[in-house]
Amino acid sequence: MISKVLNALTRNERSIRRLLILILLYLIPGVAAMRPILDSDIWWHLRTGQWIVEHGAVPTTDPFSIYGMERPW
Repeated sequence: MISKVLNALTRNERSIRRLLILILLYLIPGVAAMRPILDSDIWWHLRTGQWIVEHGAVPTTDPFSIYGMERPW
């Protein structure tokens, strides 16, 4: 009788541990994704990456600003 109760407890403990591990596994990336973006140039980086994908090359000058239009990158 006691062994059955102990077996049931250990199964429940395993289930609780697995549940906690799964919660942490999904919670950590979720919290990281919800943090604010601190890099003020993130949009420039994303747009440059899009330009690289569209043109298949790295730009030689800055195509997004008047200051860098004719200057080598």
